[in-house]
Amino acid sequence: MPRCKSSFSSKCESGHGFGLYLVKQSINNLNGTITVESAPGEGTTFTVRLPTRKEGD
Repeated sequence: MPRCKSSFSSKCESGHGFGLYLVKQSINNLNGTITVESAPGEGTTFTVRLPTRKEGD
């Protein structure tokens, strides 16, 4: 069994994690978007876009 650090990660537990789900919900609540690009052997890029707040809003 792998050694796991105590944190907010579910990486070492069986099943699926919930971290990205929570991130996506938070981004949605802020009227933003998240996109994912992944290439085997190259890595994964997550792009988060959040709207800026204009002065007076």
